[in-house]
Amino acid sequence: MSKNIDKIKNENELLKLAVANAKINLDVKALQQELDMRRKESYLKMHNYNIWQGNNGYFYTILPDEKKKKKRKVIKRKNKDELEKAIIDFYIELEAIPSFKTCFVRWTEQKFSLGEIKKATYDRYFSEWRRFIEWNEISEKRISDISESELEAFIRLTISKQNLTAKAYSNMRTLIIGSFKYAKKMEYTDISISNFFGDLDLSKKSFRKATKGLQIFDEDEMPLILEWLRQNPTVENLGILLTFQTGLREGELSAIKFSDVKGNKMHVHSQEIKYKSLETGKYTHEFVEYTKTDAGDRYIYLSSKALETIGQIRALNPDNDYMMQIGDRKLYTNTFNDRLYKACDACGIPRRSMHKIRKTYGTILLDSEIQESLVMNQMGHSDIATTRKYYYYSNKNEMNKLSQIERAISY
Repeated sequence: MSKNIDKIKNENELLKLAVANAKINLDVKALQQELDMRRKESYLKMHNYNIWQGNNGYFYTILPDEKKKKKRKVIKRKNKDELEKAIIDFYIELEAIPSFKTCFVRWTEQKFSLGEIKKATYDRYFSEWRRFIEWNEISEKRISDISESELEAFIRLTISKQNLTAKAYSNMRTLIIGSFKYAKKMEYTDISISNFFGDLDLSKKSFRKATKGLQIFDEDEMPLILEWLRQNPTVENLGILLTFQTGLREGELSAIKFSDVKGNKMHVHSQEIKYKSLETGKYTHEFVEYTKTDAGDRYIYLSSKALETIGQIRALNPDNDYMMQIGDRKLYTNTFNDRLYKACDACGIPRRSMHKIRKTYGTILLDSEIQESLVMNQMGHSDIATTRKYYYYSNKNEMNKLSQIERAISY
């Protein structure tokens, strides 16, 4: 089918070129009619079903229809010309219906162009598309031909084949919902994707349980890592120390400025983002004037120790407004994780990422019975439940935990 279409397109291009260069002297209207006739013949050749006339005088044929049980439908018209026109219109419309992948691309591009998602999210969507969906032939299938049963089979197969966690499945689900909502709006599909997922019954046992690993620094490790950072006061190490003292996200740390500090408060209102450049294909780091969430734009309180750390950073970095900068070189998030790994190795404790410092900070605030509204503000959360669910882990050592149980269970 596509070869015939390409041939027609090539003929149109040749016509335009010939007329533009005055190399032929033909009646353009007549030539256009000839091309229209060829187009008609090309579409009719694609049609693999017979045309017949019934006893009632009507002309009949069969058209493919994925929505029907037998995957086809019978149509009729008063005369053969009308029937052939219906056949041609059907194949023209069929050619125009995009694939699942095309709908995904158009939906993502639309959200990005309207500012509904940022470049980092845009890149993540494409990365997740390649991981979760592009491996399967359903990706290239016309979205109108995808049935609910086929979509469900694909989802279940992907969960099983890729051993997805519930979080990974949620990310894949976002892409499917966005693509099919776009397709429904454009009338490419009849599937109501919200109802589809509402009816989809997936057991929790279907998903791989995520391995949490070590989530925070415990009370034995904290003195070791803090002392090492203080004894090795580089801008990078002091930035890590400041994270222990403020709970900043690593992207927020990279973007913080000395001018954001007013008295004993710090205004957190920007972050570093990383995305792949369309021009070079390489990852680009950029500082933007917005935070991960609306609640992330906040004024946090600084302890005297945090202010002391900021003073040390200023002494090492006197000429720049960005705290995390050495000369002309800005320090990005990957720098801090690398330095933190080295610090953990030097202290003889298991490696943790910068995000584990933030979880440690949240845990310490909750253990210290800080007012919930203040905890939410310091963490940049809009709901204390978020802090308790994702950022609270006991940082007590084994002896402390055993002592607590001994006190509680005295009978």
